[in-house]
Amino acid sequence: KMEHKFFEDKLRLQKEADKRITELAEKAHEEAVQNLNDTTRTIFTENVRMSEALRYHVLEGEELKAECERLTARAQKLEEEKELHDLIVKEKVVQVHKQAHQVTELKDKVRELLLSFMRVFVLFSFASLDRLSGGRPLFCEVGSRGAARRCFVCPCLLLVRSRC
Repeated sequence: KMEHKFFEDKLRLQKEADKRITELAEKAHEEAVQNLNDTTRTIFTENVRMSEALRYHVLEGEELKAECERLTARAQKLEEEKELHDLIVKEKVVQVHKQAHQVTELKDKVRELLLSFMRVFVLFSFASLDRLSGGRPLFCEVGSRGAARRCFVCPCLLLVRSRC
């Protein structure tokens, strides 16, 4: 009997322990679910905040990408314009050098023509003066501020001849 009673007490204690373990497990599960709900709420709130931040950064990234593309296109256009302007400047420099060379050549030609003209004129003037002077010397006395001096009558300047 004692064994039986001991056995019954053992079963009863075992049932009580199992019941107590089950109650504790259910209580722990309920607390875990409640804690999980708090954590889930916190995670959901954090996810909403992060989603808004992500959306903002994605929009900002798209705007920056569009701005970058616009600026890249502008830089390319400016580079092409710069190259065009550089070519135009080079062409103008070459043109100015050619024109300067032409001006120098034309000035030299004018100088040569003037010298040729003066030679012809001098020869013509000497011939005319010789014919007009009838053998007289080609010098005359010209007064300069009251002082008399002897000068050569320049054939190029017939006005001097008229003062004599």
